Amino acid sequence: DRIWDWEVLTPSYVAQGQERPSFAGAWANPGPMYLNWSTDYVVDHAPMLSGASVSRMVLMRPYAVTHHSDMDQRYVELVSNWDADADYGNSIPVRTPNRPTGGNTRGSMEAPPGWYIAFLISSEGTPSLGKWVHL
Repeated sequence: DRIWDWEVLTPSYVAQGQERPSFAGAWANPGPMYLNWSTDYVVDHAPMLSGASVSRMVLMRPYAVTHHSDMDQRYVELVSNWDADADYGNSIPVRTPNRPTGGNTRGSMEAPPGWYIAFLISSEGTPSLGKWVHL
């Protein structure tokens, strides 16, 4: 007899049927996006039918494989450059982090150069599917 020991995670937003944001326009292309440091971007997203809105965008550094420590994990929330008088429609304005400067910045960088997965986050806290980006 085999004993199976496993779990299936079902996040609350899936169980509750919440609508997930999704990238649109150039951001919906299947390939990765290449982002520059200290640059403003307007990220297009599909309209949300549920009445929720896209409230922010985050970058997450890929993590280590199972059972390993990864001291390089990052969660970087991109600064939103909202202009109160502007109508962004189905877009969100964001700014990428500043380029690390100086000599030895190891351990002090908000977002080291490399690959990240970008997520849009709805006003209800529901994440989109990820989009590979290189900073």
